Amino acid sequence: MTRYAAQTTVPIAKSVEDIRKLLTKHGCDGFAYGEERGKAMLAFTMKTRRVRFLLVMPDRMDREFTHTKDGWSTRTEPAASKLWEQACRQRYRALLLILKAKFEALDLELASFDEEFLGYFVLPTGQTVADVMLGGELDRAMSAGELPALMPGLSQSKDPEVVEAEIVEAK
Repeated sequence: MTRYAAQTTVPIAKSVEDIRKLLTKHGCDGFAYGEERGKAMLAFTMKTRRVRFLLVMPDRMDREFTHTKDGWSTRTEPAASKLWEQACRQRYRALLLILKAKFEALDLELASFDEEFLGYFVLPTGQTVADVMLGGELDRAMSAGELPALMPGLSQSKDPEVVEAEIVEAK
């Protein structure tokens, strides 16, 4: 499968500026960006919410960059560096695409701002909602009971005829 923007030549700085412009266009009133130890952070404030995205950058020493596709031959340092930089540029373009899609969903009223960005909201602790939920809270909540109905209002019956009748009735 081909990755989105796998061959992009757009510099990272241009992608960051494109993201900032997109956010400003949609009402962002604060923007921060930084890189440290193999991660990039992009944060903004919108609708009284602080939102943070983290991009994990590829490891420059990964065999994907240091060795040829056959896995046996090593690449020259300039060739490895060129491939690594390409992978970094790709991640920023992908983030821009994700943000564009989220704002398109908002523009079409397919979702609310909170629904689209909930996992990325920064809590007073500095963690995101996703950090908390994926850090065990979701598993604890799910183990406390059964999953909610896929179609609320229908029974949890395991009898296919009952479920079929309820679906027809719901229409």
